[in-house]
Amino acid sequence: MPRYVVEAKLDQRRKNILHRIVRKFQKADKQLQRAEPGEKYLPTKLYGPICTPHKQLGDWGLGFGLYFSTLRAITVLTFCAGLLNIPNLIYFSSESYSSGQDGVIPLLQGSAICTDTRWVPCPNCTSGDFEATRFAYGTNDAGLNVTFVLRNTCEGATIEQGFTNYASLMLIMLGTVFLNRYLKRMEVAFDEDEQTAQDYSIVIGNPPGDATDPDEWRIFFHDCFDGAKVTALTVAVDNDLLVRSLVERREKLREIEMMVEPGTSLDTLTLAGIAAKQERERSVWGRWKSMIIPGIPELFSRTVVLTAKVQGLAQQDYPATNVFVTFETEADQRRVLRALSVGSWDVQRNRQSAIADPKHLFRSELVLSVHEPDEPNTVRWQDLNEKFKDRLKQQCLTTLCTLTAIILIAFVIFLVNEQSITFSAFAIAIFNSIFPLFAKLLTGMEAHSSEGGKQRSLYFKIAVFRWVNTAVVITIITPFTSTLTDGGLVNQIYALFFAEIVTTNAIQLLDPVGHFQRHFLAPRAKTQDAMNLCMQGQQVELAER
Repeated sequence: MPRYVVEAKLDQRRKNILHRIVRKFQKADKQLQRAEPGEKYLPTKLYGPICTPHKQLGDWGLGFGLYFSTLRAITVLTFCAGLLNIPNLIYFSSESYSSGQDGVIPLLQGSAICTDTRWVPCPNCTSGDFEATRFAYGTNDAGLNVTFVLRNTCEGATIEQGFTNYASLMLIMLGTVFLNRYLKRMEVAFDEDEQTAQDYSIVIGNPPGDATDPDEWRIFFHDCFDGAKVTALTVAVDNDLLVRSLVERREKLREIEMMVEPGTSLDTLTLAGIAAKQERERSVWGRWKSMIIPGIPELFSRTVVLTAKVQGLAQQDYPATNVFVTFETEADQRRVLRALSVGSWDVQRNRQSAIADPKHLFRSELVLSVHEPDEPNTVRWQDLNEKFKDRLKQQCLTTLCTLTAIILIAFVIFLVNEQSITFSAFAIAIFNSIFPLFAKLLTGMEAHSSEGGKQRSLYFKIAVFRWVNTAVVITIITPFTSTLTDGGLVNQIYALFFAEIVTTNAIQLLDPVGHFQRHFLAPRAKTQDAMNLCMQGQQVELAER
């Protein structure tokens, strides 16, 4: 759980050390300083779920700070829209609209549900336009067969209700404009409150392929920008396959380490002996099980393949693709950005006249593509150099899978809705809770150069699914003539909101996966590290929030 540093009764020496550390980060308004994970030397406290200042929410990242800012702003906006609609609620629940809406459940009284109905002849109506309970055949006084439908006799929305609805719409539209400006201000406030490596860094997106020597770049910035001091410099090369292979090999070795007895050597000969022994002693069920859940023999075989692959890839030469430069001062970063920032068209054509000072051309001939990078912990090094065409293919494939899932689940909801609107509402809520797991699997198949790009892709999938699953499907499967009837569209929306409130919060509060890991898997873990992994909380995806 997140904690922040506090002062406590300490001896004078430790207190002086604590004051020096905390003063580096705290401002005059005594803002909270987030403690590092595993901090055990400084006194800390849990962040309060209610009393934590809003400006401190940026401690978990700019995205989370803006998420809570958006949540607060939309809460105020929708509350004001609700107050504006009070006259409509009073009118729809009055005797003049539908005789007080007799028989309507209390929470829906004040909606546009109409309970005053009567049967009227409708020669041109068909059974497909109405529910079975609102459509009938009969004879008139002349003995002729006539089609009858159940008609709502309520007066409907008057001009006063129309103006109230338009006023609500204008409030939401203007509120959205102001929300955009508010979030930009909060973005600046959160960014200024947190000093990160991004504030001191730049990234060069078009270095020459042979410019892999860090010293050449250091000399360039030092000589061309009046002694600008480079604190850290990383030359990224086009070795994504090598990095992915190294990461996968490390993960396989980590899984093996979790399975063997503590203290077992992980050298190749020892692991080969353990894998051979286990494979020899396997039963028929064990061999079938290993096809689904890999054991040590499968993991070791994959590790051997990856080791050989890494050895081969390590012998290759790779061109430079990006250069990340971190300066000693923020002023140096701003100065370099001002001098080297030009349009993408000028960079592609290498238009040297776009650079004011010719000495700012790299190797006296190249216009550099320079901008502020993502945060270091958001860079996805395994996918940093994926080609645009390959990324486009991957995202088209995952989008197609998302649309297929939407169509299939919409059909399931249609079938369930024919049985009960309550069951269909809970089905929608459950699918809305489960689909993000499927969306994460799809997004994991895509290559993104930063976590921000990955979160945007995940958000798009979840948002489209929930919008279609919640709003579009309900509108399609509910006949238009059942919009205002008791048991029609309004009841469907009410049941859906209630199901979302219950299922979403119940799943988060009960945390079944977390309890299974903490109470079943953790006690059976063979190592301390394996147990610690089981005790971690659930990962929070900003896109899902």
